[in-house]
Amino acid sequence: MENPKKLTANYILSYLYQKEVMYFTTKMFSDLFGISKSKAHQSVFYLKQRDLIKEVEKGKYLVLGFEPHRVLSNPFFIASRIIYPSYISFRSALNHYGFTEQVPFTVYVATTKRKKEIQFGNYRYKYIALSPHKFFGYEKQMIGELPVLLAEKEKAIVDSLDQLQYAGGFEEVAKALFNAKNEIDNQKLMEYALKTENKTLCSRLGFLLEKYQMSMEGLKNSLSTSFVPLDPDKPKSKVWDKKWRLNVNITDDKLFTWRQT
Repeated sequence: MENPKKLTANYILSYLYQKEVMYFTTKMFSDLFGISKSKAHQSVFYLKQRDLIKEVEKGKYLVLGFEPHRVLSNPFFIASRIIYPSYISFRSALNHYGFTEQVPFTVYVATTKRKKEIQFGNYRYKYIALSPHKFFGYEKQMIGELPVLLAEKEKAIVDSLDQLQYAGGFEEVAKALFNAKNEIDNQKLMEYALKTENKTLCSRLGFLLEKYQMSMEGLKNSLSTSFVPLDPDKPKSKVWDKKWRLNVNITDDKLFTWRQT
């Protein structure tokens, strides 16, 4: 079929890249190119037929360009383009940095917006809505020659402690912190923890930092006011840590089993 308004594929893609638009609806397309909705539908169909774009959600399209494999093989890039602002964090970032061996087939994405989970290709895309004051500590990295917003190493740890269910649980995060200890800025880690304004997080982080003989003094004035479980998924124990305001409901032998393997 003829492409309406003589919009060639080269022109369309160049313009979308110029505007940094990698994910769009037909209405967005219509507004961008100043064409009617019916002509926009025709153009979108034209691009789909040539595998230059792909529908991810109903009526929402991902730009693939002339090298579709480069985009489709990069789940981090796809995830960060579906909603803005957003950045890759939690279990996905921990694995990317080599702090955990878990290879998740769910991509965990931090955002300030609410977004339903998406299944696309071989991956699920899970969007975790953060309070605006927690949305920080990320940077642009090139992954597979494509730009991706990714949590800094310190923020990946903090995000994971803040919402353990998206990082494999407390034991997995404890392991990740140990693996990260020689690669992270300890002071930045504590500053990021304080900035989240989550005192339970600070109690758990302080406990782990002390176990790993890392600096933890900056957290002592921002601890939970009441005793909280070290591992929220385990029953209460008879062991209490007054320093960190924790019910220590997991033994060192259990928590650090992986250090003997």
